[in-house]
Amino acid sequence: MVDSGCTRHTVYQIGWLKIFEHYTGSITVGGKKELPITGIGVVNLQVTNSKGVHGVITLKDVLYVPDMRFNLLSVAQALKNDFRLTFSRSDKRIFFYGKDFKLHARLA
Repeated sequence: MVDSGCTRHTVYQIGWLKIFEHYTGSITVGGKKELPITGIGVVNLQVTNSKGVHGVITLKDVLYVPDMRFNLLSVAQALKNDFRLTFSRSDKRIFFYGKDFKLHARLA
């Protein structure tokens, strides 16, 4: 899920993390509830471009938060890592552009 309000990418499934380090901390969700962070690592997303070519997007410093309900892709962290984003109201999508890829997600 793409989240414009969160500051860090998060996953709740440890299997998504290809590199994992123990990390202790907490994040606040919904403005008031704190959830424990138990790890940090790297996630490799398998993507396919419009020409059918497969590739990998690597997300670094992804927080492992086992009590989360969703995996979150942070707009703020994506921008910090030189992604470019555009929102399309007409087809209700958000587009992430990187050096060698374009990723899109439907807006809810």
